[in-house]
Amino acid sequence: RGGGMPMSVPLCSLFRVPIRVHVLLPAVCVVAAITAGLRGYGFWGVLFAVLVNGPLLLATVWVHEMGHVTAARRCGFVPEYILLWPLGGLAYISKAGITPREQICVSVSGPLTHLPMIGLWMGLLFVFNGGKGNITLDG
Repeated sequence: RGGGMPMSVPLCSLFRVPIRVHVLLPAVCVVAAITAGLRGYGFWGVLFAVLVNGPLLLATVWVHEMGHVTAARRCGFVPEYILLWPLGGLAYISKAGITPREQICVSVSGPLTHLPMIGLWMGLLFVFNGGKGNITLDG
């Protein structure tokens, strides 16, 4: 593999792991911004759509993938690179000889990163929602 994922470009390297971005990923942010604008959400609605579908989404997916990478390293495996793409992320890790126990550890470590993030997002919701922590689907 060696970081040669088609239609992806190198972004940076964080914690000794190259990060690649699929060329269509920015389209997610652009479509979200256009949709918010067309629905009449105004400047702040478009800005919110860009922030959520841009840097916040990238950071969340990157933390998730770093969960897999960290567990793989603890099991003695080497991460090749992380790919961020429109459907999420992929951590490419050399796992020759991995045991079922190690595979489970690596597999669950990504989703486990979401537990502390839930607290962070709920805290932000509380702060920016006037002290209310409730979420409704009402317009």
